[in-house]
Amino acid sequence: MEAKKGINFELCRENILINTCKMKILPTQYSALVLERKDKFYKWLAVANKKAPRDENFYPGDHGVYLIENVITASELKEFLQSEYLGLFESELAEWHPSELWPADLTIELFMEFFYPNVHRQVYRTQKTTG
Repeated sequence: MEAKKGINFELCRENILINTCKMKILPTQYSALVLERKDKFYKWLAVANKKAPRDENFYPGDHGVYLIENVITASELKEFLQSEYLGLFESELAEWHPSELWPADLTIELFMEFFYPNVHRQVYRTQKTTG
């Protein structure tokens, strides 16, 4: 693996500290739930606010990311979303508009029309090293 900016990524990832490594990379018990916004979300946004971005190209790669525990498989994700979608939905909408501009019925079906949920199980915590 090639070194960039003075960090040997391969050795740092294995938690072997060398002189050029500026941080430790530590595993966590979390997964990252990434909510990618779909076209229907941007259509709602455009109706709710005429000055809002019209599509995902306005914020490329900018998605809601949530640290969650004990969710790795598709069935675990489905179970998690069935119980927790409303809080996630409200959090995502609140980033853009006050609740009076939100859709009237925040159902799980609408949530799935607005977002494509992905789970990433490789979540690491970084820690600066001294020296």
